[in-house]
Amino acid sequence: MAGDYSRQTHDPRKRFAAVLMQQGRVQIDADWNEQAVLALDRARAQARDTFGRAAVSRFSTESAFRIGRLVGPPPNLSIQPGRMYVEGLLAEAFATDGAPISYLRQPFLPDPPALPTSGGAVVFLDVWQREVTWVEDPSLLDVALGGGDTAARLQTVWQVRVREERQPACGISPEALLPSSPARLTTRAVSPPAQDDPCLIAPKTGYRGLENRLYRVEVHVGGATGAARFKFSRDNASVRSPVTGMRREIRGGREVTVLSVLRIGRDPGLRISAGDWIEVTDEHRFLNGESGAMAQVAEPPLEEPGLDGFAVVLDRTVPATGERGFATTASGHAERRTRIIRWDQAAPRNPLDANGLIAVSGGMIALEEGIEVDFTLQGGTQYRAGDYWVFAARTADASVEALTAAAPHGPVHHAAQLAAIANLASNEDPSDCRTLWPPLAPQGGDGGCTGVVRPGEDVQAAIDSLPEAGGCVCLKAGIPPLPRPLSIRRARVSLHAEAPGAAVLSRGAEAPLLVIGTDTGQQGPPVSDIAVCGIVFQLGSIGERASVDGLVRVEPSARRVTISHCRFLVQDFGGRSAGVRVRGADVTIESSI
Repeated sequence: MAGDYSRQTHDPRKRFAAVLMQQGRVQIDADWNEQAVLALDRARAQARDTFGRAAVSRFSTESAFRIGRLVGPPPNLSIQPGRMYVEGLLAEAFATDGAPISYLRQPFLPDPPALPTSGGAVVFLDVWQREVTWVEDPSLLDVALGGGDTAARLQTVWQVRVREERQPACGISPEALLPSSPARLTTRAVSPPAQDDPCLIAPKTGYRGLENRLYRVEVHVGGATGAARFKFSRDNASVRSPVTGMRREIRGGREVTVLSVLRIGRDPGLRISAGDWIEVTDEHRFLNGESGAMAQVAEPPLEEPGLDGFAVVLDRTVPATGERGFATTASGHAERRTRIIRWDQAAPRNPLDANGLIAVSGGMIALEEGIEVDFTLQGGTQYRAGDYWVFAARTADASVEALTAAAPHGPVHHAAQLAAIANLASNEDPSDCRTLWPPLAPQGGDGGCTGVVRPGEDVQAAIDSLPEAGGCVCLKAGIPPLPRPLSIRRARVSLHAEAPGAAVLSRGAEAPLLVIGTDTGQQGPPVSDIAVCGIVFQLGSIGERASVDGLVRVEPSARRVTISHCRFLVQDFGGRSAGVRVRGADVTIESSI
């Protein structure tokens, strides 16, 4: 969720490659956290540059995250184990995550929304990262240290999600599946009001706090400006504790919730006290993108007799009517990692609503100690619950880390389409929309080709003999005549020239020479991830005029087609166009004449 850090120093614009320790110098967490980020960014950039936005390796777990149908009721989908790269992040589904792993029982999405019973849908992978402390994973505590808290972890989360779609198809862009947040935040340190009495020394300008802080500002309730609500913490929301029990009692003539928690904090500045606003949440809420329940601590927390922990009395009952419920047993709280988080907004310093939250309004909003923030929207109209920003404040120079219309620091979600389902009410298998890598075999040798066609051999037979997972057909140098037009009607096929001079020739009036996909009147899954490279398409002598355009035709069912370094020739031109007729989607034609 959030670690206890001094500050965050990584800035990609500085192009640092590593953090180098110097002898006799102070060691701080920020330096080594920056080294971790540098290494992670380097690995992500390399994966992104190698595999593209999303890909599954052909060489290891080729079926990773492939979606299938499971017999219901209720309707369900299977998820194949393996590894997939999404925007450089490695998503891993282990066989131990389920037998089989399914949409309704996936490790990072408890209680997912039920699948629609009819109509079309697209299935996509949502990949993002979160911080994990001992509160979310108690195994991080070493009993040899007496239960002392040490380092946090960064975890990659993946979630298979389903969205209804009237005309489902492969090739939907990640931004269309998961639009980025439009929220922006600006920070500043303000000057105090001028003193009327010339004998008084004016307070210093800027941050006026007595301690160095790492502030966290987080949207709690999404919505438009005025309706959205936010909260803030001076310590990156790191003051938190596991909840072991939850009960209701009558205190002062009204019913309230009493929480049993393991810890309340290390010292008066970093502990949970009476009057504090806390958030009660768990993994079910957090992983479903829902905020926790806000409440105020009504009494000073006291040690519970006979129990290992403290009783925290709230000013209300939680959860509120209509909200997601919490566990009801100690084992349920342990499984769902129920926890409380302290936030630092307080009245009358801050204008709070009944839930202890501050309205996201237009203009600068004062937090405390000379710090102000300004929320704005770019390219959207709604703030999103969970978006957060982190910035440092320092006492030595009264500075506040400057954010200028900064996008949320997290959570940053990345999407990759996995499948398209024409009708959820039918038993048809979903269309596979994953991208396999490498999609193409390199030119210059038989070793990278699934099949090799030499002059005189049947090109169409080589294409038809490829395995279901697809592959590459390489043409040797030569000009094999075509008895009929070539056809590619399966996904993940590469047709390559093994060496310069590879060509296909039709001596009659039959055209096109190559058809990729099927027209809209024919049934079948989309034909996606097709590559044609380095081939000369030649139409021989024609004595008649023809009305069909193009030597290569890309039909409507084709998706993600690349045609590169090809030539298109027509002898004795008889009214036919030399080139590519495109009717499919996401077609790239480059370096071809």
